[in-house]
Amino acid sequence: MITHKWADFVTAVRTQADMTQAEFAGHTGIPIGTLRHWEQGMSTPCQSAVLLARHIMKGKDAAAKAYIEKL
Repeated sequence: MITHKWADFVTAVRTQADMTQAEFAGHTGIPIGTLRHWEQGMSTPCQSAVLLARHIMKGKDAAAKAYIEKL
């Protein structure tokens, strides 16, 4: 299911940034409830949020970059 792919993607971005949900929400300006819904697969991020997440991932390890390329 596509929603689960996005849930995994958002979680991967946050964990690669070594941040808690609260830290990530504060850093990005994404409401923590929205972030939780994304990570739980209850909703999907809009395109601008995905672009922000990809920007955050730039410069991270090769495994994370490869995961993004699969989406």
